[in-house]
Amino acid sequence: MRIAAALSALLVAAFCFLGIYAHPQADDFAFASDVIENGFGASQWLSGRTANTFLVSAACYAGIENIYPLLPLINAALVFASLFFLLRALPNSGGAVSASLVLLAAWLAFVPSLNETFYWLCGMPYTWTAAVSLMCAALLLRALSRREKWTAFFVLPLCVFLGGTILEQTCIIQMLLLFCLTVRYFRMRPLGVSDSFSALTVGTAFAAALAAFLLMYLSPRTAARMAVSGDLAKNFFQTAGVAVIFGAITAVKFFISPIVYAPLLFLPDIAQKQDPLGMPNLRAWHIVAVTAVLAPFQQAIGGWAMGAGLPARSESLALWIMAACWVSMWAFFYRNDAVISRIRSWGIYRWRWGILAVCLLANPNVVQLLSDLKIAPQYNAEMRQRILSIDEQKGEGKEDITVAALTVRPRLLFFSDIRPFPNDWKNHSMAKYFGVRSITAMPTAEDEAFMLAEAYDSTFAPVDGVPKDNAKAAALYLETAEAGGYESAHACRRLSRLYAIGAGVPRNYLRAVWWLVMSQRTAVPTRTFVPKT
Repeated sequence: MRIAAALSALLVAAFCFLGIYAHPQADDFAFASDVIENGFGASQWLSGRTANTFLVSAACYAGIENIYPLLPLINAALVFASLFFLLRALPNSGGAVSASLVLLAAWLAFVPSLNETFYWLCGMPYTWTAAVSLMCAALLLRALSRREKWTAFFVLPLCVFLGGTILEQTCIIQMLLLFCLTVRYFRMRPLGVSDSFSALTVGTAFAAALAAFLLMYLSPRTAARMAVSGDLAKNFFQTAGVAVIFGAITAVKFFISPIVYAPLLFLPDIAQKQDPLGMPNLRAWHIVAVTAVLAPFQQAIGGWAMGAGLPARSESLALWIMAACWVSMWAFFYRNDAVISRIRSWGIYRWRWGILAVCLLANPNVVQLLSDLKIAPQYNAEMRQRILSIDEQKGEGKEDITVAALTVRPRLLFFSDIRPFPNDWKNHSMAKYFGVRSITAMPTAEDEAFMLAEAYDSTFAPVDGVPKDNAKAAALYLETAEAGGYESAHACRRLSRLYAIGAGVPRNYLRAVWWLVMSQRTAVPTRTFVPKT
């Protein structure tokens, strides 16, 4: 237990320290202004991301910029509380604190090992919504154990429904947990245990989560994101085809990662401390199959531009959801005495804590974290200089502000910078926040081709004076990718998407796979920021 607590605290502390250098990004300003203009309820239905980022957006809009260092701590506490209450809701459960710490260590190890940005551990939006899903399951089990029919039939399905509408991707975790519970209670009847009340209750909750998922997936914003040409049904089938191909690549990445199997070494410890929600006839290969299917499914529902799902962020989300479901199914639903005894007999079982520590501390993102901490002060200085420049230009009476694009950015800090085009929604939101008519970021010479490519790309919002032309976008992406500059990895992923869907170039899945591989092999060069004197 002490080792689990130490590992969790070390990781959270490292990301909290990196968060000290974080600055509000265009997304934060945009969602805050969206909530203020349209109301929280309206914005929630328009876009689940608005609800997810509401806390960060509201804090940044209010000028509270030091919230970023607290987010990993808040998220870790929420996940621990959800796991604790879920374990406490199980019958004859003992050692809930120690078991929760073990699961939290595995959970936090997965997050940085399978994903690439501070954005995922900071708690906005995906990690804390998954914790809400676990909390709903815990409350549901508690109501069932106490036979609180009013809570079970009214309050909890409402919580599940609202939780599902937060984000369609993390609703998958909710649906998986509730589906497993439904199967469990129905399967208890042949065993001579009749519990129709529990079966009906969890079945109702599962139906509510499914309805919430469909509501979010078919919402106008999601449909607009998926349907570039306006035909959602046609694009959905195109999306499915692309998702299967690249989902398979994502699944392979997941199962060849050593950290994936580390939590299995702790399965005997968890089983010893609490009674499971074990499902009869559940086999190990079922868990493997469900996790593998989640990869293309997540690529489809979370993909950008007809669901190609090729940006690193979309692939990262798919990996994270797979990990969350993987841990949940092993910890709460799988029990096989023969398998657990076999795990205890393994020679590496006694070294499980050391193995988890190595997987945690030697994963690429922890290595990247050390590198990021070296350049984070430069990034911080550059952002402060940008704010000073905006204030100076406002003091001169300018309504149209021009600033320099970022030259240094830690890779683990998710940051969506403003564009060279003033009518871009990110630019518009930041201009509104600073109280000016427009803000434009002038790109560096090596990034200019990439920025112009995005203006031509039909995936992105229209830009005044720049007609959409995917062929020109592809040519400029190719120029950026071959130059090997700061945006080359992103350019490779853009090319992969264009070839996958046949936009501006002939559809060619082999070329799409080639550029996807090239994007993963492309190293981001280090830049140095020189402050103005």
